[in-house]
Amino acid sequence: MQSVEDAIHDVVVDMTDRMRAMLRDCVTAWLVKVEHHEPAEARERAVPMAHRVMALYQAELLYTALRTPTEETPS
Repeated sequence: MQSVEDAIHDVVVDMTDRMRAMLRDCVTAWLVKVEHHEPAEARERAVPMAHRVMALYQAELLYTALRTPTEETPS
């Protein structure tokens, strides 16, 4: 039987993998359309770029989660 922590882990890992794949696809499309790379080359180049964008996104999530209410900027 799977624990709640394991189930949450699986959900987060799946979500992260799908988001990274979406970012890779978006970067690939940008490299093909705007930068005029061949699709195979674009997809290869997009992998590390998507990884870095995902890392920045996750860092921003962590930063936001750890801010105190007084550090928040008004909307």
